[in-house]
Amino acid sequence: LVTGVTLGIVLAFEPTEPGTMRRPPRPRGAPLMTRALALQIAVVSLIFLAATFGIFAWARATGHDLATAQTMAVNQLVVLEIANLFFVRNMHGPALRWTRIRGTPVIWTVLALLVAAQAAFTYWPPAQAVFGTRALAPDEAALVLTLGAIAFLLLELGKALRPQAFRAAPVAAPG
Repeated sequence: LVTGVTLGIVLAFEPTEPGTMRRPPRPRGAPLMTRALALQIAVVSLIFLAATFGIFAWARATGHDLATAQTMAVNQLVVLEIANLFFVRNMHGPALRWTRIRGTPVIWTVLALLVAAQAAFTYWPPAQAVFGTRALAPDEAALVLTLGAIAFLLLELGKALRPQAFRAAPVAAPG
């Protein structure tokens, strides 16, 4: 809930993508949900599902207790949401440009607060008592971050490989 709200709101403070005003408007009768957007939602959902449940299953299969596996899964989800934030900030071009990475002070302030809250959730004993979390070892945290980076790179690769014609194709109307 915290990441969904904060990361969604922070996008309101971001400048528009370069070239936004040079793109033609969406035709009046075209649906908001294009095939490309529906596919993007499906791909992101599958990546989130695979990484989050995958890290949980891996943790349990390698002998980690339930609380540690759950903590790894929650941290994985947060890292994926942050990776997705950087991905969606620039839907029509690469996100790994200095001007896009630099962003606005609002995004970095919110991210700093979010990372601090997640660190408290994971490592602060009173939060651990409330949420049933466990501190992650450095290698466990590194795995979470690595999977987040891989997910981001997969999303960026998908963006680069999308055919231009497919990007604007609307989803067929029902009936």
